Amino acid sequence: MMKRNALISVGVLLSVLGIVFMYALMSKIEHRRSLALPEYFDIPEFSLASTTGNRFGSEDMAGKVSVLDFIFTTCLGPCPVMGTKMKLLYEEFAQEPTVQLVSISVDPVRDTLPVLENYAERFGVTDNRWAFLREDNMERVAGIIENGFKLAADDLPFSHPVQLILIDPKGKIRGYYDGTQDADVDSLTAHIHHLLDN
Repeated sequence: MMKRNALISVGVLLSVLGIVFMYALMSKIEHRRSLALPEYFDIPEFSLASTTGNRFGSEDMAGKVSVLDFIFTTCLGPCPVMGTKMKLLYEEFAQEPTVQLVSISVDPVRDTLPVLENYAERFGVTDNRWAFLREDNMERVAGIIENGFKLAADDLPFSHPVQLILIDPKGKIRGYYDGTQDADVDSLTAHIHHLLDN
């Protein structure tokens, strides 16, 4: 009788362990599914002046996970918030040489390269992992935004996109995130890790 009870106990224990294992496995699969990223578009070809003194463009994004946004230095609305979020990413991925940030000015009149350089210093940028770019021609900037990244550029510089755009090493846009919202930036951070792990 005792032997039979022991066998029943072992059987129950194995059943419980099996259920726990299956639950853990399903949770892991569901978590992976939740990180599955869409592929939207290829990034446009562009080449812009950079605060480093060199040109920076779409070719410089090959082989790297990039986060790109559109800003202007005199913005008193979303830009300081977006900049703070980008700085958090800059610090989070400080040890990841394949992660880079790219900020493109939408105000060619005021945002000269020295102005952008000072702006970068305000956010503690000390290396080339965060590029600040500009273009003299506002129509070209609008074209990059609208035709390339598929965002609105109706009233630049004031009404500019607030999205942080995630781009994979093959130059494909993988996500758009509201750069003023903590939850969106948390998702972006998780998705960057996901791209680095795959």
